[in-house]
Amino acid sequence: MNLNMKKTYNGPSNLVFEAWTDPQIIKKWFSPDGKWAVEVAEMNVSVGGKYRIEMRSPDNRTCGVYGEYKEIKANKKLVFTWNTEDVKETTVSVDFKDLGNKTEVSLVHDLLPSQEQVDEHTYGWKGCMENLATKVLV
Repeated sequence: MNLNMKKTYNGPSNLVFEAWTDPQIIKKWFSPDGKWAVEVAEMNVSVGGKYRIEMRSPDNRTCGVYGEYKEIKANKKLVFTWNTEDVKETTVSVDFKDLGNKTEVSLVHDLLPSQEQVDEHTYGWKGCMENLATKVLV
């Protein structure tokens, strides 16, 4: 099963791409609802490179995600595996379409094992994408 979403951001594709590939910027927006804090963001943004992101909720719950970069086209595309405690070896593809002073981001999360996981990840990705618009690309 998969999920698809698109969002258009203020800013050229190089800035939006950087927000997805710079660990210090990721810490500002990578959260499902803006309340979780990214405590760890380690990223080796190269094909075969690994990433790890760990978040903590206000009530002290933790959530981690990790994976490997499979495809990178600067300012145009990222493809990486996505693993959590509950989901293993799914794939996320993020395409960046330059619209001048704006960028359209298309996200596809493939190989989710159930509708429940599609729903949970849709909630999380929508929150992340909205946070990117309101906390970084304002």
